[in-house]
Amino acid sequence: MKKVVLFCLLVCVAFMANAQDLPYSKYINYTKQEFKDNRFKYDKYTNTWALHKTSKLNATLNVLSILVDAEKDVRPDVKTIP
Repeated sequence: MKKVVLFCLLVCVAFMANAQDLPYSKYINYTKQEFKDNRFKYDKYTNTWALHKTSKLNATLNVLSILVDAEKDVRPDVKTIP
C-alpha cells in the first residue's frame, strides 16, 4: 500500500512540475540586450525591467481581460512592438 501511495504522490509531483508555465515565461532567459531591443525600461532602484504601456485604453482592456480570465488576450501596446 505504501508503494502505491508513493507512486501516486510521485506522479502528482511530476504532473505539477510539468504543468508550471509562468505567464511571460519567455522573458526569463532574456539578456539585457534583448530587453533593450524589445523596448523594456530598466529601473535601477528596484533592479527590474518593465514594459511601460503608453495607451491608457490598451492598459484598461488588459486589466479587464485579466478580470474575466482571458490572459491570452493581454499584449503590449502596438507602439511598443518593434
